[in-house]
Amino acid sequence: MLFTSNSIGRYVPIVLLYFLVHITLVVFWNRFDLPDFHGVPSSAERTRAVQVANATQHELESWLQRPQDIFDFGMMGDNIARFSTLAEIATKHQSIDQRPFLSLLRQQFPWWMPSRLTYLPWKKSSATSSETTGLVLCVGSKNLIYAIHVIRGLRNVLNSTLPIQIAYAGDSDLSFSDRAKLTQLGPDIETLDLLNMFDDSTAGIKNGTWAMKPFAVLASRFQKVILVDADAIFLQSPDKIFEADPGLSSTGFLFWKDRAIVRGLDPGRHAWVKQVMKGRLISPGLHQSLFWAEQVYHQMDSAVVCIDKGRPRVFMAMMFTAWMNSWKIRSEVTYKHVHGDKETFWLAAELAHTPYHFNPEHAGAIGYLKNGTTNEVCSNQALHLNWKGEPFWLNGGLRHFKSDEHREFGTFTHWIVGDGKNFTSQLAVTFQDYIFCARGTQPHALSGTKYEDSIQRTLSEAQMADEEFYGRSGLLRGLLG
Repeated sequence: MLFTSNSIGRYVPIVLLYFLVHITLVVFWNRFDLPDFHGVPSSAERTRAVQVANATQHELESWLQRPQDIFDFGMMGDNIARFSTLAEIATKHQSIDQRPFLSLLRQQFPWWMPSRLTYLPWKKSSATSSETTGLVLCVGSKNLIYAIHVIRGLRNVLNSTLPIQIAYAGDSDLSFSDRAKLTQLGPDIETLDLLNMFDDSTAGIKNGTWAMKPFAVLASRFQKVILVDADAIFLQSPDKIFEADPGLSSTGFLFWKDRAIVRGLDPGRHAWVKQVMKGRLISPGLHQSLFWAEQVYHQMDSAVVCIDKGRPRVFMAMMFTAWMNSWKIRSEVTYKHVHGDKETFWLAAELAHTPYHFNPEHAGAIGYLKNGTTNEVCSNQALHLNWKGEPFWLNGGLRHFKSDEHREFGTFTHWIVGDGKNFTSQLAVTFQDYIFCARGTQPHALSGTKYEDSIQRTLSEAQMADEEFYGRSGLLRGLLG
């Protein structure tokens, strides 16, 4: 094609706009001067990396010598970004002395005690590609039966072959006999005592409940972790999620939004988040969210989280998440403003300038049609979709009520997408549990779908597990509808 001066002129504004947008994005997500490495680094790149590492280490050393303000999450985020620079250099240039970087890490995170098996992005791994991805469940004796439901569903219904690590905090949290019940459920199931992986005098993992979760991710031998609560039930196999989900493969983080509930809105929660973000560039996803607009109570449901620790910035954001959930920080700051761990994953990434991805839909519901309606689905379970808009997993287990002493299973006939506008809740006084009802989009019947088959077979697995766990007396079989 022959270009004239006039035709070239038409393209100049477009080209300039492209470069302006590109430079803006680079500045936003890479504020700290990290050289752009591609392929095998040259000697010049290595020299530049050493210079950047030395300068960054000096900045961190100066900061660590000053009294630490645990309330300044923004400053901590900036320093996590500096740690990310060092982690990227250590990963790309493994011949560079890593000791100054690791020494600074231990100063900042005194609870960090990586073992020989702990996955670190800057450490050469001998694991095969089939061993790099796995599921991590935090399990204690109180939620043991729910974890059994999850694992039996994964192994016996969905035929998941991913290895599973059961994380716990000492024998008082999960006894030897209970650990044996879990490891006997199938192949490639192992246990991980977090008290052997961290200094608990500062981490506060023991009796930490939610706080254990980011520590379990860091302690895992897997590069790619699917962190799963003991009451999260999959409707489809998660085995290929890292390859299949575009947002996850692009950023290394995949999060799901919570129910779009306005009941009990706490203005202090939103005010605190905006205070720690004050003066910072906000990512487009957060800026456009209902949470930022103060229209919903929670942003994230952390019952399932996908993390690729092979990306140094993702790894350091997880260190930040664990810091937010450590004893002193959670007691004095984090848990005073947000509900447990759930907002700490995305908040750490946001503050550290690390890209992350949320599934666009708020949680829906999977359960039964409300009496007298055809457009409202109610249940104790929150439903989450995959990247194709299909039912993927549910939070809340399979019980009609989790605290139901009769252990009755739920009724599952319909599902509905959460539209972020119409969600109500009511307290079931008998069992002190909430029933949530979603409306605003068209409900879908489960009858005749593959999801009905998954739930029915998982319910059967759970029923058998209950009979083995509790004995037959007193059990009530759940209804599918």
